[in-house]
Amino acid sequence: MSEGCDARFPIGELRRTLHSDVMRKYEERQREDSLNYANLDNLIRCPHCDFAAVLPKESEVFICQNADCLMETCRHCQIDWEEHFGKKCNEMEKKSDVDVRTKYEERMSELKIRTCSKCKTKFLKSDGCNRITCRCGVTMCYICRQSKIAYTHFCSHPREPGKGCAICRACSVWTNPQEDEDRAIQELKEELERKQRETQAASVLGM
Repeated sequence: MSEGCDARFPIGELRRTLHSDVMRKYEERQREDSLNYANLDNLIRCPHCDFAAVLPKESEVFICQNADCLMETCRHCQIDWEEHFGKKCNEMEKKSDVDVRTKYEERMSELKIRTCSKCKTKFLKSDGCNRITCRCGVTMCYICRQSKIAYTHFCSHPREPGKGCAICRACSVWTNPQEDEDRAIQELKEELERKQRETQAASVLGM
């Protein structure tokens, strides 16, 4: 097409020319654009497959009509209706908080464990330097978990004890393991708090 031309290729011609996967994506995009342009009130999308349909205001349950999905969800908080039935959205938000907290508690526990890239042995470090040697012979950096390292992996610049290097960002060969874990755990806690705020905001908007 030339610049400024708004003509379209016939759909039959596109189907004969384009690969089926490309054609499917094109048709999905066309449907998506049509929905956006229509600016329909009460348009609800399935959180499992992105199928969209207009749902009457009085209906609380969105039943997906996609034959490969058919999930039933709350129109407000998008939680599966089987779990939601008989409960308010703000009660489900509490359960969501528990799920998020459990997930991050598991991640915090994982922070203390290192796994050998070769033999998959799991181990903890209680003291010593940050170059760890597994019983199978593979070395690992305790801080960044990189395998098969030498001492050249670590920062070699002189500095004051307990302070970071002002020249490079390489790992330190000596650190307090508890400080390493506390720093990582604090980062996860901040992420958890941010997720909780987002969940609470979504719940308020959906009520």
